[in-house]
Amino acid sequence: DDVAYNQIGARLYEFFDDPGKDPEMQTALEKIRGDYYAASLADYYRDHLSLDVIAEAYHCDLTTIKRNKKRLCLQLFQMLQ
Repeated sequence: DDVAYNQIGARLYEFFDDPGKDPEMQTALEKIRGDYYAASLADYYRDHLSLDVIAEAYHCDLTTIKRNKKRLCLQLFQMLQ
């Protein structure tokens, strides 16, 4: 899981730097758009907000954000295989 999580994290950083370069990632992100925590990925990877700031914005604890970020990243990894 950690390898997949790290690979998707790196790919998300690249995607948010230049969204046009990775249409597969765009499609995968659109598929998870309905998830309550999906926007937290953009907050983290595009806007470079800390997990603490994101947790405060979602009115939840840090563990909840970490857990859902990892869940969504692994879900993206599965979609992109």
